[in-house]
Amino acid sequence: MKQIQSIRGTVLDMLEVGEYAPLFRSVDDNGNRIIAKDLFREKSTLLIFAHSQCSTCKEVVKQLNKIEKNYDINIIVNNRDTLFDDSELKSHLPKSVHYLREEFLSSTYLVQSTPTVFLIKEERIAASALITKPQTLLNMLLDERTKDKFFKSAL
Repeated sequence: MKQIQSIRGTVLDMLEVGEYAPLFRSVDDNGNRIIAKDLFREKSTLLIFAHSQCSTCKEVVKQLNKIEKNYDINIIVNNRDTLFDDSELKSHLPKSVHYLREEFLSSTYLVQSTPTVFLIKEERIAASALITKPQTLLNMLLDERTKDKFFKSAL
């Protein structure tokens, strides 16, 4: 059953854990073609929705170096803002992170607030969260790693 969220009387759908992640094609800030289907099949993908003026988003992006070193994962940061200066947000990105600046992707993923994060495994949404503290992202990844180890050891 789909979760439904209501904001001031407007009912909004949310993507659910287990659903196939919406596919997209884009070009990142370095000119690399991003084909979501290929990335999602290659390995787990962390998709982060941010905004140039969001202070929590900037703190979350600062965590990406640590995540990149400890996880074998694709990382995509999508800045849903296309108007404001994004240089501070971009300054914290590791080189291997795909940085997009697309408005359409937020609506495709039904994102209402930033920073919102999706962990995609085997083309499906494995976890999602609206991040209120940067540590929440690290906890989400640790939870998923623990689940993976538990299920592998149970087999």
